[in-house]
Amino acid sequence: MKVFKETLKREARRLLFPPRCPSCDELLAPDEQSFCKRCEPLIKKVRGNFCMVCGRLLKSADALVCPDCGKFPHIFSEGRPLYEYEGPVREAVYRFKYGGRKSYADAFAYDAMKLWGEWIKASADLIVPVPMNADKLKKRGYDQADVLAKAVSYQSGIEYSHALYRMKNTVPMKTLTRSERQNNLKNAFQVRNFDVKLRRILLVDDIYTTGSTLDACALALLDQGAAEVCGIYISIGG
Repeated sequence: MKVFKETLKREARRLLFPPRCPSCDELLAPDEQSFCKRCEPLIKKVRGNFCMVCGRLLKSADALVCPDCGKFPHIFSEGRPLYEYEGPVREAVYRFKYGGRKSYADAFAYDAMKLWGEWIKASADLIVPVPMNADKLKKRGYDQADVLAKAVSYQSGIEYSHALYRMKNTVPMKTLTRSERQNNLKNAFQVRNFDVKLRRILLVDDIYTTGSTLDACALALLDQGAAEVCGIYISIGG
């Protein structure tokens, strides 16, 4: 019954707000599920030779991990991006975060299942969004990671929970170094009144930069007994 109601809700929303291409923002044709046919060739999806930890595309065919993950071990087990953070993807992520284009979540979730569906189902039995700063949430009106997490949950059939909350409003991290990011995120997240023991959790976020946010979330979840924590995100820097 719950899935049926969610399906009706989503179909009603699609009628009121027809899906748009995240790249050009034009309406999608009935046979287009993520990006339109014109924009699809411009999107650099992550596939082939990628880092087995963060998912970043590798320059060397013989490497298994990127230099960053080789130098700085992570708390989360594995992460997978959908696209490289360049060209049209930058604009798509910006509109998704700041332009009210919550409907893009369905397109991103569709590509998540096309690219990493088998990995997602093998890696997780619970999907959890990386929670947003409370001040940002109040100002923006929605949490893009939460919207995306629900879309991935719906398309994968994996349980969703808003199991994490942000204990403090961290400062913007765009200009911070790795160590500054880690200090900024120290004790920033805590598990809500939700049992995560022995759960295999998939964290959902928008952009991967250094992995500090995923590490901080993973630490909070593992401290509460989670078996493993992985991550999936819309895009990753080069």
